[in-house]
Amino acid sequence: MVARIDDRKDYGEIRWVALGDWDGTTVVLVYTEEEDTVRLISARVTKNETNIYYKKIYHL
Repeated sequence: MVARIDDRKDYGEIRWVALGDWDGTTVVLVYTEEEDTVRLISARVTKNETNIYYKKIYHL
């Protein structure tokens, strides 16, 4: 899994976007870290064109 700060706009918090493999399926997670807690904002399975998009904008 690779993760990067999502700085495309001001969310009022630091958000992370992670692209990784889950049992052979590519997934994108969006989350924030608060003290010792991770809060999941979004989790989804991606399609090939989405993989290309995220890899391009986040230089993954």
